[in-house]
Amino acid sequence: MFDYDSLNALGLVAAVAVLLVLERLFSRGNLRAPVADRWLSNAGLFLLAGGVGAFLLPESLTIIAAGLDGGLVRALALPLWVEVVVVFLLLDAMRYWEHRVLHEVPLLWHAHKIHHSDTAVDVSTSQRHHPLEVLLTTLFAAVLVFALGFSPTAFGIYIVVATVSAVYTHTSLMLPESIDRRLRRFLVTPAVHRIHHSAYQPETDSNYGAVLSVWDRLFGTYRDPEATPIERIGLEYFRRPDDAALVAVLAQPFQRGNDSAYAGDEAGNDEDDESVVEESAVKVPGPGLSAAWRRALLSAGIALILTVVALWPTVLDLTSIWTAGESYQFAWLVLPVFCYLVGWQQRERLLAMLPAPDYAGVALVLAGLLGWLAAGAVEIKLGQHLALVLILQGIALATLGRSHYRRLFPIFALLFFLVPAGDVLLPALRLLTLKWIEWFGVAAGLPMHTEGFVVHVGEFRYIVATACAGLGIFNLATFLGYSFGVMLFRSLPRILLLTAAAGALAILSNAVRVCLIVAMDWARGEQMDLAAHGDIQLVIFLLLLALLLLLITRLSPEPDERAAVPANVSPPSVLRRGLAGQAPLVAGLAIFVIAGGARGLAPATPAMALPPPAGSGEFAVVRESVVAGLNIASGQTWLEPVMIAGSGGKTRHPTQALAPTDGKSWIHTASQVRRECAGDRCIEFVHLQWVQPGTRHQQQAFYSYFIGEHTTASRLQFRLRNAWQRMGEQPYQAGLFGVRAGGGAMPATPVLAKTLLELHDRALDARHSEI
Repeated sequence: MFDYDSLNALGLVAAVAVLLVLERLFSRGNLRAPVADRWLSNAGLFLLAGGVGAFLLPESLTIIAAGLDGGLVRALALPLWVEVVVVFLLLDAMRYWEHRVLHEVPLLWHAHKIHHSDTAVDVSTSQRHHPLEVLLTTLFAAVLVFALGFSPTAFGIYIVVATVSAVYTHTSLMLPESIDRRLRRFLVTPAVHRIHHSAYQPETDSNYGAVLSVWDRLFGTYRDPEATPIERIGLEYFRRPDDAALVAVLAQPFQRGNDSAYAGDEAGNDEDDESVVEESAVKVPGPGLSAAWRRALLSAGIALILTVVALWPTVLDLTSIWTAGESYQFAWLVLPVFCYLVGWQQRERLLAMLPAPDYAGVALVLAGLLGWLAAGAVEIKLGQHLALVLILQGIALATLGRSHYRRLFPIFALLFFLVPAGDVLLPALRLLTLKWIEWFGVAAGLPMHTEGFVVHVGEFRYIVATACAGLGIFNLATFLGYSFGVMLFRSLPRILLLTAAAGALAILSNAVRVCLIVAMDWARGEQMDLAAHGDIQLVIFLLLLALLLLLITRLSPEPDERAAVPANVSPPSVLRRGLAGQAPLVAGLAIFVIAGGARGLAPATPAMALPPPAGSGEFAVVRESVVAGLNIASGQTWLEPVMIAGSGGKTRHPTQALAPTDGKSWIHTASQVRRECAGDRCIEFVHLQWVQPGTRHQQQAFYSYFIGEHTTASRLQFRLRNAWQRMGEQPYQAGLFGVRAGGGAMPATPVLAKTLLELHDRALDARHSEI
């Protein structure tokens, strides 16, 4: 892969160095930017922003993009030059809207306004961004990379061009008018971007484009330099000499300032304005935040930070799942949509409310923590994911109060889409997909029969793998249905009804896809390849989106209740202060102390680990030592014993070790719980089956869990027993044992039961001293 990161850094350094020199040589008059403390502050901000970016993403987004396999753009399989053009236009449009939102959402404007507090514009201004703004824009860029999944070449080319363009458009060098007029039809020039830094607020809220000016023209925010003379640069309320110092600049997002009017000083008076309007504790809806909201948001922000710090393994596990497969990549869009709903669409409704911190939220947080600890004890990650979202709901309740939270619950419920629920949904969707094929075959009169998840239609064989279940389409459709429902409706039943309709459309579209594949194969007399299956899936997915959008356009939104929400005009004396007003902070401290402390506690009596091979990690797959001499032949079938031991009392054991290991492609087709006996001893175990696509080859595996002398085929029972056993005082053995079988035929029942029971006996005979 070409090193676009080095090219980007080189382009930035070269552009800054060359343009700084040219500015000092050729800028004249009011375009000559003073240096004073500006350059020192801007350089300091550049270094701080770089540190924040490196902390958030130790690897660059270009490298991350190179490591992603899926994504919407990559799924289109466009030629490289077409992808470069598409990604360039897409990212530049996203940059336009990102910049515009930073201006139009009051809370985000506070982070962005220091870029406009510079009283002059030169190359150094291009690097004048507060660390908070860098945090927001970096996370937004990461969401785009993970959600869209484009190639590192397309992404790298845009980043290099956008970086150099940002430096150039902030220069005080002006092109000849005839050249600038031609360029600004399509590109952002210094003259175009200079208007954006005007002291006059309507001019500041224009010309948002990064590289292309077409977005401002398209969305009505373009101002032409010929018709817009600029008299002053920078925000009027940060013009004192002390405001240029680095410490003062870093504090500007937290200073009030006259944001509502931008303090346009028509007389051009730069004297300090000491007449600051006394800020009331309660404020009607407007561009600013009341004192009550600032206190509530500060307390909630600290609680969220403490939550992420204390529960970081769960947060990291969630993000890794979103990245790993296409089924959950939509989850990267949940937080941006949530922030849009709360920070933009519902901003007036929120500002009309008076936050009333409520300790009921602390109780909900404690309930979530209890669930998180219980799920952690039995190592059920889905339980921990749900507990995390429940904790977030508790922080929201503690911040807003019961009345406001109840009215906004449909928006906060959107956060439950962060939870990967595939373990619950996938089996049902996969079975339903199998049934669609069976029903279609019966209706069409096709000769067919099924074996597990293998469907035989005449001479054709179809394996209903997990990828055929349509989980990704179902997740995305229900998320879109719920999101549009929240935008259209206020009542939760209507929102859920639209979500259910979107999910039903997704299930029906997957049914159409699989039935269409069978019908086309039968009509053609041959089976199409998997690439063609993907093409059909893309077409059906686009039709699903079209149907969903058509459904939404036919719905009538509920009347906007924001006008009916009375502004809270209670005097400051009734505001909750002191300990009574710090419910979110108390919740955050409880999370940090309880969850952080619990994570540091080791099990009182860890399970005695089975002898692992040297160099093993968290789990050891043992095929020697305690299982030596157990490779038993049974007719045409071979059996290979496998034992999996977890260190430190682990209850999650990777059953993937039982899958075929010959490096070929195998698909799991069936699972069932069985019970067999050898003599007077019986054992319950799970029977797994795999088939190899395009062949008749099969492999099987049989496994069970053990905790001491007790065996079970239930993963949940094993985890619960293991968690309970860890609380005891005696060491014990626990793990997974089983056999892999090949050769096609089912192993003889007595041989299978005898092998599993002997494996269990050998595990109990293992001693900790053997390690």
